Amino acid sequence: MSKGLQFPVVFVANCASLFNDDDYTGDVVISEEYAGSVKSVDISTMSKIQSPAYHAAAQEVKKQLESEEMRLLYVAATRAENKLIFTANISKACDEYMSVLDVNRAGKKVGKCSGSSYLSWLIEALSAECDKVNDMQSGIIDYGDVRYIFYPLAYEGDEHSLTIPALNTGAENADEYTDDKNNDSIDIAVDEQFRSELEKKLNAAYAYEPLTKISAKFTATELAANLREKNGEENYGLFIGKPSFLTENNTGKLSGKRRGDAYHKLMEHIPFEKILSEDEISDYIKNSTAGFLDKAEQNSIDAGDIAGFYGNDVAKRIVQASKNGKLYREYPIFHRLDTQCYDPAIFGADSREMLEGAEPYVQGIADMFFIEDDGIVLVDYKTDKTDDEQKYKDDYKLQLDIYKEALEKEFSVPVKQMIIYSFTLGRFIDLEKPEENK
Repeated sequence: MSKGLQFPVVFVANCASLFNDDDYTGDVVISEEYAGSVKSVDISTMSKIQSPAYHAAAQEVKKQLESEEMRLLYVAATRAENKLIFTANISKACDEYMSVLDVNRAGKKVGKCSGSSYLSWLIEALSAECDKVNDMQSGIIDYGDVRYIFYPLAYEGDEHSLTIPALNTGAENADEYTDDKNNDSIDIAVDEQFRSELEKKLNAAYAYEPLTKISAKFTATELAANLREKNGEENYGLFIGKPSFLTENNTGKLSGKRRGDAYHKLMEHIPFEKILSEDEISDYIKNSTAGFLDKAEQNSIDAGDIAGFYGNDVAKRIVQASKNGKLYREYPIFHRLDTQCYDPAIFGADSREMLEGAEPYVQGIADMFFIEDDGIVLVDYKTDKTDDEQKYKDDYKLQLDIYKEALEKEFSVPVKQMIIYSFTLGRFIDLEKPEENK
């Protein structure tokens, strides 16, 4: 028995669906043994034919894929504790499948499982040594200790009955086990209460349908972008990285996001045991950053920008927190949000009612925070080129509000101050009202 979860009743659906054979029927077949093998071209007929190498590679890949399909079928089949139900649509090939179910052929010991679907495998397997037919007309076959019951779909019928084709129980060979149009049909009465209950279940509406359209996890940057879009501002969208030679300008320096990433890497590693001068910072960039900055990144960082950060009173508090072991940088945030406290538009919802029951998580990285006696100071640094202080607040306040909520819950300490340092402006921007974007 395969390990894993089990259930009283298990359905294995769509068993007549053909296996995907694209990997071994195309013009090129890739296999472990033969690497890349291609079809040959017959110049005389201008047609493609299988070369010996192609044929061998195709057989190898086919065997591997069929082995994987058989493994999946085995895992699915061993999930059932009481009932295992296979379903398939065979309306277009009923005769073909039923002809394989040869229960009267003597001496057939093994099902070859040479078909191209789960259903063909199952039928072939059942046809081997399957000589105990209790009621073939109703589709009941005993195979060892297991009873297989076949329920053909209705071909005709009205709202009160289902009609299935009768099977010839006196057949001498497998070819006679097919639908016989001259035979009488069997009418099966349908329980109207069961029909009503079934229709009710099939037509039931999922009570939390709106939540299926809400992501279970967001990034803080994504939520901030959604807020900008809701306010009619530019949504920066997804950043697709470019190779260095496309982002470096004529001076060998980076621009855009890669430049910002370089600044963040430096701020993650640069020491805060003391206030550093511009010369000390320049020396640190030149001699101590080879492990995390490449040459282009080193050239893109202006030591004067970093010296401006160190020249502020906040930096002195950071140095003191570092000495006390209470400075945190590039801190991962994974926090469950209370959606009712935020604008539903940032989650892609039209109203708060759509978010009832939703508990999305937000993931992000806090650039820096440090803990003082009376609370946490949350610091974010930006390399945006804008000199509009209000734009920094509008673009990043929501992100810091979320980090604030996460840190307060994790550390059970209030966040007393949230500040942004702009390397462009060369100063800190204090966010005084953290709740205004909610």
